[in-house]
Amino acid sequence: MAGLDKHFGTDAGLDTKPAAEIAAWLEKNASKRIESGAKEPRLTTTAWFKREHREVAAKTWQDSRVKSPANCAACHKGADQGRYGEREIDIPGVGPYRERD
Repeated sequence: MAGLDKHFGTDAGLDTKPAAEIAAWLEKNASKRIESGAKEPRLTTTAWFKREHREVAAKTWQDSRVKSPANCAACHKGADQGRYGEREIDIPGVGPYRERD
């Protein structure tokens, strides 16, 4: 909560009262199972992210236009506006996302 101004590259800051209410809820309900030695959580290391990107080939992450899983805008053309729908995916070297038959 203290770093919401840099939340995965976006300012997600809140007013004082809502921030305090959310922080209290998180303290009460959040899991305490963070990897030992981890400095801070990364979206790209979550099970959800890995599941959503399981079909992305290793060579795609290494492509000079992508460079890393943290470069969302390389493939998600609406990322700068918070849009990550499948219709806006265009993977460098692969092309637009197409649903599997």
